[in-house]
Amino acid sequence: MDRRTILGFAVGPIGAAALSFISLPLMTWIFPPHAIGKLSMLQVTLQLSTLLFCLGLDQAYVREYHESTNKPNLLLNATAPGLMLLSLALLVLSLFFPTALSNVLYGEDKPILALVTAGCLLIAYLSRFLSLILRMQDRGLAFSMSQLLSKGLLLAIVITYAFLPVTRNFTMLLLAQAAALLLTLLVFAWNTREDWLPALQRRLEYPLLKQLLGFGWPLIFGGIASWGLNTMDRIFLRSMSTYEELAIYSVAASIASGAAIVAGIFNTIWAPLVFKWVADGVDTTRVDVIARQVSAVLVSLICLLGAFSWILPYLLPDDYAKVMYLVAGCMVAPLLYTLSEVTGVGITVSRRTGFALMASSVAVGVNLILCALLVRPMGAVGAMISTSCAFWVFYIVRSEFSAIAWRPIRRGRVYLYSTIAFLATVIFGLIGSQAPAYAIGSWVVLLILFIFLERPILLEVWALLRR
Repeated sequence: MDRRTILGFAVGPIGAAALSFISLPLMTWIFPPHAIGKLSMLQVTLQLSTLLFCLGLDQAYVREYHESTNKPNLLLNATAPGLMLLSLALLVLSLFFPTALSNVLYGEDKPILALVTAGCLLIAYLSRFLSLILRMQDRGLAFSMSQLLSKGLLLAIVITYAFLPVTRNFTMLLLAQAAALLLTLLVFAWNTREDWLPALQRRLEYPLLKQLLGFGWPLIFGGIASWGLNTMDRIFLRSMSTYEELAIYSVAASIASGAAIVAGIFNTIWAPLVFKWVADGVDTTRVDVIARQVSAVLVSLICLLGAFSWILPYLLPDDYAKVMYLVAGCMVAPLLYTLSEVTGVGITVSRRTGFALMASSVAVGVNLILCALLVRPMGAVGAMISTSCAFWVFYIVRSEFSAIAWRPIRRGRVYLYSTIAFLATVIFGLIGSQAPAYAIGSWVVLLILFIFLERPILLEVWALLRR
């Protein structure tokens, strides 16, 4: 993958993050908090539905794409089973339980909400496979433009609502999100028409379908563990707290997701690079150095966000005052995951992927127990602490399994700094509101101290980025 292709794929995530950073705070001024919280439940459901009904065939499609001599046939056999199963499930729900989706997700007995949600589930499923076509063909810019158009349309509709005399409730927000998802699907469909139109003329083949399912279905379990690790906090907030607390947490997580985008680009490049080093016989002790560099950058980002979190109350309505105490903690999860990609790379190098599933399962168990204990009495703060702690456990366990499966790396200082940053976010979430000035001052002191201690490493990273 050359520099131009990487930049093409990077445009979408970075641009989408920028638009989300604009649109979500704007939504908080236009829509009530409970509407923002309910929209978060739609996102959780879209992720789970796509994960389950894809049956792992999306991963099988990626695995077989370059080796397949009949790509339209491969696309049909990968897409059709899950699509038929999802359509049947939604049809049964619509006929016999017409308000089940709206009741479970939004606490509202409205068939229109259930119908629009069902449409979103179908759209998200189809978009998943059409996006894979663009990714496998290295058409990064086309892939990115589809993401940007979706976010742009959602932002445009929300701004339009602000100037029109319409009722600003969850129904209007859901319709805006559905329109954005539909636009994404239409753009994907147009850009891949030369691939899916021939697929409509093919037939299902049992031997190929069996091969694809044999590869894909075991991956569902790992996917469910990953989904649970990333979304359990929102599920518990929905069932044990209020939509207002869910909205506060969702806004904090959205602001923190900017770091996750940068981390995601690193994750895309990192694993293939290590595999190339191993294949070429390169001295892999350089992983130790990179772990230290990544740790220094990630801890600096957490401290930096904590030090400047005092700005957020000026950007958000009063109902979201707690966001400033949560945002640094919400950044812990994606950043510790990225750090675990470095310290835990030995699991994939050695092909002992069972360790990865075990690490995810342990972390999910921690998240489940802590959410059950903390969310009801503490709301969004409890959800943040639970998820941060779960990802810290995931990072430690994954790193230790990597040391067993491959080779130990020097990780003592990496553990120390990441643990200090994690504990600082927990303390900030718990008692920061009692003395905001002292809390922000503590972040500033921690940031300065860390930069002083890790100055040589941070300068190395800066030199690498400049090159």
